[in-house]
Amino acid sequence: MKRKQTKHVLLSAVLLGTMMFPFASCAAKEVASVSGRETLYQYQIDEIWLVADFGKKLETYTDCKELTYFSETRALDNMTFASPSSYIKDESWWGKEYFPEIELKAEEYGAYNWYSQKHHCYVDVLVTFEKVKTTYTPSYTIKNDLAEITFTEVQYPGTKLDICKNENILTYKEYEAFLQKKSREFAGVDVNSNEYENLVEKYEKQTKNMVVLKTQCMVVTAMALTVEYVPQ
Repeated sequence: MKRKQTKHVLLSAVLLGTMMFPFASCAAKEVASVSGRETLYQYQIDEIWLVADFGKKLETYTDCKELTYFSETRALDNMTFASPSSYIKDESWWGKEYFPEIELKAEEYGAYNWYSQKHHCYVDVLVTFEKVKTTYTPSYTIKNDLAEITFTEVQYPGTKLDICKNENILTYKEYEAFLQKKSREFAGVDVNSNEYENLVEKYEKQTKNMVVLKTQCMVVTAMALTVEYVPQ
């Protein structure tokens, strides 16, 4: 009887080891997504180029230590961002912060487009990416045939920016504190007063450039769990 029990234990150990082997072999691979929840990459920006709208390089901005870009794409190529048209003469665009001489030029059909008087052409901006600064990889735990997936999402409370400054990137806890502070400042303020208008302008300006990193959780059945890896 003891001999049979020993064989049973040994067989179970072999089977368990065989079942665990595929998971162990995948452990060293980089996870791309878990059940459709993608890895979030924060890229360090290397340079920002001012380019003519036909692609010619005009100027380069290199002081990019505090500038990043969020994407769900690995090994991101350089990206060209077309300057937006506007029907408002004093419209702003983030590209002007790095190349102050560009301005909106009126068109015959009533719109305005970004133009460089210095280079005598309409312009766009091209961003080059040096490396991935931080990787936010989804993870999961399995318990009682249920898999809980934890992942990070990037949210833009105001206008989505193509370029993010580190000082404007908040955790969700920091964002909640920001909203509480905003609520306290607005409490009891007359909506028809100058004070109210000033507060609205103040918080619109702060929120416009804000990026929030939020940790999310979702639960799926263990059988529905799928893990995709970055190709080697």
